[in-house]
Amino acid sequence: VPYYPWRDGCSPTAAGMVLGYWDTHGYSNFPSRDYLIDELAEAMGTDWPGNGATWPWNIDDGIETVCDTYNYPSFQGSNDYYVSWSEVKTEVNANRPFVLSMLNGGTAIGCSQDYGEHSVTCMGYYDGSTDYVLLHDTWSTTTTRYLAFGSWTGAMSTWVKYVTG
Repeated sequence: VPYYPWRDGCSPTAAGMVLGYWDTHGYSNFPSRDYLIDELAEAMGTDWPGNGATWPWNIDDGIETVCDTYNYPSFQGSNDYYVSWSEVKTEVNANRPFVLSMLNGGTAIGCSQDYGEHSVTCMGYYDGSTDYVLLHDTWSTTTTRYLAFGSWTGAMSTWVKYVTG
């Protein structure tokens, strides 16, 4: 999963990383990083220019709109308003990164700032005495972050799957 710096809002940037992953895994019609994020921001109705806020329930529709634009109608986005640990593991094990949108998100290991209301790209996990999601958070372009699973008031995942037939 590529690291993309914050642009136009965290949700379009996080979704851009997910589509950037698919771009390098056989679906190379997507545009360059910045143009892709710009298109996602518009399709999601992100407040940009402005504060970069996106209603989380618009993320899946925005992803599908952009996928359709680039002739990938078989990509489907779906919002899950309660993400479970087993779902995280299932998606990661199936090599499907996804967008995780947090309400009152906690602090990742090695960071000093809470995530608050923020969307990130989830692309891995650590299953141990404390379970962690591995994230690309749009704030760092070089560091994978570890965040304790459930260290938020609420979280929504946006799954992106290629559906055939």
